[in-house]
Amino acid sequence: MARELQLAMLPQGFPSISHGVDAPEALRFFSFFIPSGAVSGDFFDVIQLSETAVGIFICDVMGHDVRAALVTAMLRALVEDWSAKANDPGQLLSEINTALFKVFRQAGTTMYATAFYLVADVATAN
Repeated sequence: MARELQLAMLPQGFPSISHGVDAPEALRFFSFFIPSGAVSGDFFDVIQLSETAVGIFICDVMGHDVRAALVTAMLRALVEDWSAKANDPGQLLSEINTALFKVFRQAGTTMYATAFYLVADVATAN
């Protein structure tokens, strides 16, 4: 069940980003996800920020167990909550880091996670 829930958290489709009404897709996304165990600490998402911009989030939580999958679920919720407000990757990652730090400090545990967040906007070529 944990594996099924984790797979359900991954994107089921991706946004279509064009540079103009009659232009072909400027950005196209594909994914291939095969975890090494029943559950894992891997997560990614492509979030549409505007008609011309997307946020791309990729993370890996240390471990291949239910604990890592639980942290991944927390990360997904945080990204979903803050991505619409965070066109600045540094701001989004700082907010996520602060939130996770508070949780793990209360739990008295250490957890390692790496994350990458990119905003790609075809209108500004950034």
